[in-house]
Amino acid sequence: MRSEQNAEYISKIRMRLCDDALARKEREKRRRRVLVEQLAAHEAIEQAKHEDMLVTCLMRQSQLERRIALQLLQVRLEKDVIRNIRLQREQQFMQRRLKDFDEALNLE
Repeated sequence: MRSEQNAEYISKIRMRLCDDALARKEREKRRRRVLVEQLAAHEAIEQAKHEDMLVTCLMRQSQLERRIALQLLQVRLEKDVIRNIRLQREQQFMQRRLKDFDEALNLE
């Protein structure tokens, strides 16, 4: 009778050890799964932050490009105005020279 009780006791201990080992494996699987999910969530957040930084950088670059394009347009317009003024001045000088030449011929 005593040996049956001992065998039953040892059997219960072995069952508990098997159950504990199985429970430990399940806890480890759940822990790994949670860690993988946390890692994936963290990577997704980091990717979103990176994309936001890129968008911000591109927007800033786009604003700078628009500002530079506007400045370039203004410089071109100023250049055209300066060229037109120079051409008008040259025409006026030419007309003045022709007038002075005609006057000099008339005086002779």
